Amino acid sequence: MQAMTSGMSDDQILQLFSASLKARTTDATLDSNKSKLGITDLDTPSQIDIYATDFDSKEKVQNIIKDYNKLQQDDGLITVTDADSLVREVSTLLTDEDYRLWYGRHAVEVLHQNQGALSRLLQLLQPYLPQRSH
Repeated sequence: MQAMTSGMSDDQILQLFSASLKARTTDATLDSNKSKLGITDLDTPSQIDIYATDFDSKEKVQNIIKDYNKLQQDDGLITVTDADSLVREVSTLLTDEDYRLWYGRHAVEVLHQNQGALSRLLQLLQPYLPQRSH
């Protein structure tokens, strides 16, 4: 650095130093830095990791995911992300007959194609449900 600045005035050295600092600064924000580091907002996850306790549970989880994807692919699924969108969807289902019939028809088609999905879901959840006393 001394060889570069020899023969330069104090003002020239100050300008060189300022230019060097300016080149190293960015318009970074906390949110942009968190995004670059892969830190996400828990309210808007980009993925969900599911860890099965054994191979049998893993197969059941895979079946549930397959059923969910089939419902989504065949337009038999309405996805809501918060209370407001839930209210809107329920309201639309109650007031719009064509919308209700369209989703109902698609859901019934998927239901017939995937008989047993509910029992598979209940089997997966069984270890986590409280035991019923008879």
